[in-house]
Amino acid sequence: MHIDGRVLLLSMLVACAGGPVKDEGTDPPSDGDADTDADTDTDADSDADTDTDLPDADGDGSPDDLDCAPTDPTVFPGAPDICGDDRVTDCDRTADEYLVTMDGTFTRGGPEALAAVLSVATPDAEIVVCPGHYRGAHIAQVPVTLRSLSGPTVTTIDGDGARALAVQGGSTVEGFVITGGNAAGRGGGLLVATTGPVTVRNTLIRGNRAGTDGGGLATASGVSLVLEDVRIEENVATSGGGVYAQNTLLDLGDTLITRNTAIQGGGMAVDRVTVIGGIIDDNTANSPGYAFGGGMSLSSDNTLTGTTVSNNHSTQGGGIVFWTGLHTLTDVTVEGNDSRYSGGGMLLGSAGTNGAEVHLEGSSVVRGNVGDTGGGVDMWGFTTLIGGTVQANTGRFQSGGIQALGSTVRGVHVLDNVAQQRQGGGMWASGSAVLEELEVRGNESQSGGGIHVG
Repeated sequence: MHIDGRVLLLSMLVACAGGPVKDEGTDPPSDGDADTDADTDTDADSDADTDTDLPDADGDGSPDDLDCAPTDPTVFPGAPDICGDDRVTDCDRTADEYLVTMDGTFTRGGPEALAAVLSVATPDAEIVVCPGHYRGAHIAQVPVTLRSLSGPTVTTIDGDGARALAVQGGSTVEGFVITGGNAAGRGGGLLVATTGPVTVRNTLIRGNRAGTDGGGLATASGVSLVLEDVRIEENVATSGGGVYAQNTLLDLGDTLITRNTAIQGGGMAVDRVTVIGGIIDDNTANSPGYAFGGGMSLSSDNTLTGTTVSNNHSTQGGGIVFWTGLHTLTDVTVEGNDSRYSGGGMLLGSAGTNGAEVHLEGSSVVRGNVGDTGGGVDMWGFTTLIGGTVQANTGRFQSGGIQALGSTVRGVHVLDNVAQQRQGGGMWASGSAVLEELEVRGNESQSGGGIHVG
């Protein structure tokens, strides 16, 4: 019998190893080798993990060679930084710029951080904002305290083409520049959206626009708004370039509202508002046709106390235009304003037989204003002016002090006014004008230096 030498040799080798010869057919004995290889790979993984362990002296999870403070476990790359704690704990930062923290724990970073934090704010949260130029539409849906850490010179809220900031009644805003806002409706820079007390302090509202009212600032009805150390400038709207307020208590304090522009109420437009304090200076009402109230436009019933309205410009009513309703001004100064046509200082308007009634009380004075007619005050039919002093105003054509067209003027001191070309240095009265208890002296014109009736 012929025996294959290869088979004989294999059988002998297996026998010598102490095991039987087992016929596996044609399958190679590779499964056992694969299992052994897999086990070996597992061991190798364990060895690799051991190899990656690096020294971490402070146990913060960041190896010493990557940790900027290898002995301080609170400082490491990506550590949670808190705005306002006077520490920089994230090794990737050199300062706390662009950090926003809510209630001392929740923090976001980056130019969109403030918008993100406001969107998840809880009622009455305190939000502290580190220096930075924050962009986007910033909307707080609940009352918050919003405070910059380092003040407006280094902390900006920029609407970047949207409304810059909207807050709810019960909020406080402190220490920002609010700019770049643009709203289709009211409040391009800052909108107080719901009823309640709101305080804004140490803030500049500049360079915002609104399609309707309040380019810089607008309020909902029923707000009590206190402004402290605030400046509102270079904003634009259809009505109330700087500020629009309705049914509001508006305590301006030492706020300066300046260089704003609108068709009506360049500085402010208000409706049923109590205004305390404030300086409304160098604003403009402007349009291709007529514009009214360079400084202020007042509708319905309003009260002003201790306010200065100065150096404003308009085609009609350089300082203030009053529409229908009762308006009481106490210790108010209207000075240095000018109009292209009538009412350099004030214009009292009317709608049919419903005219504005203005009471000048305390030390209120209309002084040093200029207009073509009614250098101090121009009064349309069915309007009333009671009290106060109208002094040293100029009518480029006529009626240096007051022009009363079928109006009532009572108890006013009309002093030292000038009509440069025509009649009525002190007053020009026509129609059914009623003049009572007036002091008229020291006025000048080409004819009718005191009062011209025509």
